[in-house]
Amino acid sequence: MKRFAMLFTMLIFCAWFALPASAATVWYQPTPYPTQTQGGVHGVSGWFSSFYNQTLVWDDKLQIGGWGDYYTSPINFDLAGLPTTVDGAYLYLYALPSGSAGPSQVSLFRISAPWDPATIGWWNFPSTDSGYYWPVSTAVNTWRAYTITEWYTAWKSEAHANYGMLLWPYNSDGTQRFDKFVSSKSTDGGKRPILRLDFTPTLEMKMPLPGNLSWAVTTEVGGWDNIGDWQDS
Repeated sequence: MKRFAMLFTMLIFCAWFALPASAATVWYQPTPYPTQTQGGVHGVSGWFSSFYNQTLVWDDKLQIGGWGDYYTSPINFDLAGLPTTVDGAYLYLYALPSGSAGPSQVSLFRISAPWDPATIGWWNFPSTDSGYYWPVSTAVNTWRAYTITEWYTAWKSEAHANYGMLLWPYNSDGTQRFDKFVSSKSTDGGKRPILRLDFTPTLEMKMPLPGNLSWAVTTEVGGWDNIGDWQDS
């Protein structure tokens, strides 16, 4: 009877561990490159334009827009160690005021080939494939969120190599429009770009354990002693 009770308890315990845990939201705020920095997730971002600063400017801001020219911003995160399966993935950017310029319509394109911060620019423009568009927003001094779940899933499953994203101004009226955001190189660490990941972790009890050991659960006080025989109470 005692062994039957222990077996029943064991089955209940294993069933409990097989249940999914509560949904979780995790915020990853990558630290700036260089990648020699130990630990953490890294990010690189900057901006360049079609006229002024035609090579990547790697300062404390990202900017898109223009007035007869174009400003665009590539951004990439090192995703090593992050969850593979997620319910939602979002890019969060902290929006800054753009002076007298009107707001730009933000679009995001997935970069489809490797790029080097030292050489990327208007005349070495990164290739892209799929893209998303969002309505014009006037919100500044606050966070804006952009859904990238499909891209994140493809990157983590290795269906698509992770070369990052390109922020592009989707403007067509010829007026002066700009959106500016805090970059991954900003000294204001709390406002650097963020990845928000929504996922449901699963608690898993693997049997046997390394060394061909197994979990043991008992209702008996003291359980199984170190010698390996049963001790009746």
